[in-house]
Amino acid sequence: MSDPSLPGTTLEWYSFLSAFKLSPESRMGVMRGISEVSLLEHVSKTIRSERDEVLRINLLVLLQENVRYFIHDDINRLEKICSLLNNMLVSADSSAGHITYTTRGQVMATLTIILIECTVIKTQPRIFETFIEVLLDIISKVNSSVDRNLRGMACHSLLEMEDMHPLLLSGCLGHIYHWTQQENTHVFQDYAILLEAVLMHVVQAALEDGGVSPSLSQQSSPQVSPPPSPLAVPLNQRSLTRISSAASMPTPAPSSSILSTDTPISPFSIPASIRYTPMPHPTMINANGAAGPGVSESVARDTLKVVSVLVDLAHLMNPYGLLHTVAHALPYVRIAALNSTIFKHPNLFRMAYSNNFLMLHLAVYIARTLPEVYSTQDLHMLVSRLVHYANDATVSLDRRLLAYSWIHAMGDANTLIHADQPASPSQAPFLHPYYKEFYPTVFDPLSLKAAKLHALLLCFAPSPSPFTPPPQIMAALISLDEFRFHGPTDPPVLTLFGVLRHMLASFHESLTDPVYKFLLSVTMQHPKFISNVIHLIDSLPPSPVPLLFLSSFQQVLVGLPPARIVAYLPLIERIVSEQTLDPQAMLERLLLAIRSTSLCTEGDWPIGNSLLAVCRTVMLQVRVPNDPGRSARLFQPVSLLLDLISRFHADVDVRDRAHFYHLLLSHLPPSRLESVLASRTPTTGDESLGLVSAEVSRPEPLRMAPRFLELTRMPHTAPPPQPTDDAGAPPGSDATTIDPATILHEYVTFIHSTHYNPSIDIPFLLKYKDGGATSPVPAKVYA
Repeated sequence: MSDPSLPGTTLEWYSFLSAFKLSPESRMGVMRGISEVSLLEHVSKTIRSERDEVLRINLLVLLQENVRYFIHDDINRLEKICSLLNNMLVSADSSAGHITYTTRGQVMATLTIILIECTVIKTQPRIFETFIEVLLDIISKVNSSVDRNLRGMACHSLLEMEDMHPLLLSGCLGHIYHWTQQENTHVFQDYAILLEAVLMHVVQAALEDGGVSPSLSQQSSPQVSPPPSPLAVPLNQRSLTRISSAASMPTPAPSSSILSTDTPISPFSIPASIRYTPMPHPTMINANGAAGPGVSESVARDTLKVVSVLVDLAHLMNPYGLLHTVAHALPYVRIAALNSTIFKHPNLFRMAYSNNFLMLHLAVYIARTLPEVYSTQDLHMLVSRLVHYANDATVSLDRRLLAYSWIHAMGDANTLIHADQPASPSQAPFLHPYYKEFYPTVFDPLSLKAAKLHALLLCFAPSPSPFTPPPQIMAALISLDEFRFHGPTDPPVLTLFGVLRHMLASFHESLTDPVYKFLLSVTMQHPKFISNVIHLIDSLPPSPVPLLFLSSFQQVLVGLPPARIVAYLPLIERIVSEQTLDPQAMLERLLLAIRSTSLCTEGDWPIGNSLLAVCRTVMLQVRVPNDPGRSARLFQPVSLLLDLISRFHADVDVRDRAHFYHLLLSHLPPSRLESVLASRTPTTGDESLGLVSAEVSRPEPLRMAPRFLELTRMPHTAPPPQPTDDAGAPPGSDATTIDPATILHEYVTFIHSTHYNPSIDIPFLLKYKDGGATSPVPAKVYA
């Protein structure tokens, strides 16, 4: 008799499944009073007898999604579930048991997940081998129309098994190859993807084993054939628990091809070369056109056969399957040293003329990965197609940006110019004929403007090429003129300075002067972008450009009015940090600004900190090997600057630090001064934890001198109370009879008088702490 708490009708099952999947709390509610074993038995019984196909599939999905919950590493439960699902899968007459091909496909998917999740390949290899044999038997019925979807799902199940356990199907590669050749329905795509995955693992293993396939090396060792296996029974009568182990499987005769069909698919045995961890996908090796590390001639020949079949039958695949297949097949050109012209097959070359953007994407990927496949004329045709897509306003923005990313990649002349036309200084860049198409407009989105400007710069070549960018190219930056209304870290500003860096890094010979004029205009009109200018200068590759910019900025800043100098203190600090530039004129300008303006008396902490940063940078640069008189020449302006700050600045912290710097400057030699003010480099641990930025320097911690002074607080003594004399007050008078206006007048007069001192005196006593000979007074004390 069944448990009344278990669902019985179809509606009860749907209600139970909804609550079971909703949340752990709802699952505990519906499972109250129901054990896992009884639920599993009830689910198995319902799956076996239920006529509602939708409910049956939902129960199979329930098993698939809750494998660990139902099995709990219980071998008996695992064998029962696998036996049930296997009987449903191999049923010869689907209509007799009301098992449609759709249900059998879900049974296949559920059983695949169970075997992978429970690592049955290690604990119960007999069950695993039989399931693989069943799947191979299903996909062997090529061109069968009635069960084509089931065969496609079987290919997917085998693909999952092969991905999780590489080389599992290495002995069946020849059979899969011949089935793929014979299949002419839309399921060919599933066969092709499975074939390619097995081939990838075999070739990778051959590379690791010195160019010889593991399957070939296994076949070369003679073994004694065991007696006939009990698996020689009809497929629909086999039991998962009656399978013999892999050790009793017969060994095929030796073969010299990885596409050999000598190994029978029935009975199936787990190969000894199987891997139990997924293998990474191979990458393009030696992309400059040289051969890969090498595989044996037979492996290379068989790899060429497989790739040829995939390319010849590419018309049977949809765009997504074709993209997957070709992208995974390209590495074999280098790994197996194949002839790359195989990818110039008409089935692939026609994709360049397709209106399907995905197919154009694949054609460009082939051209970018294997530039020797296409001629220069073909490459220009691809670029013209990309330019058409990139500038079509009806195309979505993400596709237009993808097109521009391919244009950027194809702008590299070193990889795209055909081998028979080597690049030379007098040769036009590959994208030069299209530069007029890349000027942005003010209506383009910001990301599209950036893509166009970078593509525009790729259309030109640096000196001494005659195709250098003209100075008029700066007019293209008008489209980014909105940057002036944003902050230093906003996207328009970052985009603008990214384009400027591209200009200076690639064309510093021809664009240095126009870029400097542009930066000078930005700096003078918008000082808020000084940090961006400094970062741009520091990010340039080694060249004379950074020093030239700093020297030019120094000449401009020296001529500014003293009142405007405050806004450029960060730039001044960067200028004085260059040892090849003399900062004396800059320091004298700062002295004039402090004396003639309220820079100190009304200055806040950030301004004072910037002034001290300038002084500290100069103090670190007082010793220059090529300028022995630098120290004496800079001592006076720096000393005067620190003295004025320490005496007149409005912030007490800035005054104290300026006084400390002044003492260091006047009491320490240059060598000792550098060691005290030097900055430590952040450690790797600090940077990885995000505690210290690599661009921020921190002063070295200084050792404290032994204590020889003691500061103690004196006890507070209250003054004696003063007697009050109320004799002069008129009789009956009190505070309420005094005029409030008179009280307010006396209070205001008192607080404005010179006798008013609103302070609290806390007396302290400073004593000398006699330490004797063990604690002498140090000659110099460093804070």
